[in-house]
Amino acid sequence: MNLDPLIDNITAGQVIPIIGHDLCLVHNYDDKPVPLENFIASELTRKLNVPYTGQSISELAFAYPQDNVMLTTYSIYDKIDEDRFYLEPLKKLAGITDFKFLVSTTLDDLLEKSLRKTRNLKDSRLKVLDYSLQQFAQPPGEYEEKPLATVFNLLGSFNNVIESAFNEEETLEHIFSLSDRYNRHPLAEYFAQQIKNKILLFIGCDYPDWFMRFVIRILTNQRYKSRIFSDYIVCDKCTKSPELNKFLKQFNKNIVAIEGVEEGQSRAFVDQLYEKWMDFQENRPIQYDGSVFLSYNHPDQEKVNTLKKLLKAKGVRNAWFDIENLDAGEHKTLIEDEIKKCKVFVPLISNNSLTNNQSYTWKVEWAGIEVRLMADKYYGKKSFQMVPIILDDTERNDERIPPYMRDFSIWNLDKNKDRIVEEITKELTPL
Repeated sequence: MNLDPLIDNITAGQVIPIIGHDLCLVHNYDDKPVPLENFIASELTRKLNVPYTGQSISELAFAYPQDNVMLTTYSIYDKIDEDRFYLEPLKKLAGITDFKFLVSTTLDDLLEKSLRKTRNLKDSRLKVLDYSLQQFAQPPGEYEEKPLATVFNLLGSFNNVIESAFNEEETLEHIFSLSDRYNRHPLAEYFAQQIKNKILLFIGCDYPDWFMRFVIRILTNQRYKSRIFSDYIVCDKCTKSPELNKFLKQFNKNIVAIEGVEEGQSRAFVDQLYEKWMDFQENRPIQYDGSVFLSYNHPDQEKVNTLKKLLKAKGVRNAWFDIENLDAGEHKTLIEDEIKKCKVFVPLISNNSLTNNQSYTWKVEWAGIEVRLMADKYYGKKSFQMVPIILDDTERNDERIPPYMRDFSIWNLDKNKDRIVEEITKELTPL
């Protein structure tokens, strides 16, 4: 499979990895890496004095409720020697530093360990959030130091086993509580904000066919047929499920299968993804963090594409513009959200955009940024910069240009390409 489109989206900060059991590994007694879930389940059967036939921890918890399987599971995990954990796949995933928000569907802390070791993160720069049906953890405050990475433990963690999803019924409730039909607490709202309009990359989430469909539906918060993003699913088991493959592919989901790999698809995928990402880094310019909103009239799209390519070549990760020309429903909300959070707003001025002051560009995008500009003046702050750019022979003093734009330096794309890039990048954060 061609991973270039996925790499492009990862480097633009548009991909959220969701990690499952197939990547959380430990050496068994034969020194072979096996999923931690399987290892703990086999140890549980020894303590319960029953044969191990591949039961999951959830199945054992239901079968032996009187034996306090939950606490025994934590005890087994806590006593595993650090040297036995096989962290190489998670370390490679952690090495892809464009992943800023990572989701774990396991109760262990192996993803956290891998991030700390690979990125050398101090506690203040790694935010770990354990989700529960109770208000156990809080999202980052507005004035907290921004973490370099955040791990969201979707089903909780061993740090608080009582509030974590320990069996299939509790897992179902945890996932369902994230839907917009549920009275969500702030941490659920924070999670929804982080993954909104992002591509989801499921790696090693070994859920049954029906449950995988359910999880994708809840996390995307959209009907399959309405989803405009192409999510990716990498799983050791789902590649062997023709029904799931058929269902997902008809809704533009990418089922990733690595050629020549019968087992360990998830690990093989991480190896290839990391290698591909590292190759990209060798020729990667300085990267800039922060959103740039390109506001234009659609007849000018070809010139806007030229500007976006120029910015991308100079390391601007997120130069955003509406290529669909859709102004209703989710698309309108998406555009308004991008305007509210952008660090640089670039109104692209031309005769096309100035002729029709009833256009969507004028009435929604330009009107929206004028409101934000007024709010900045009222509160005495500067939350963004405006860089107006002329695309044709329109004069800078053209009276059709809104007065609030004329308060800023106006550049001509054909004459000032280098200066335009400089003006935009100086407002962004170099990485």
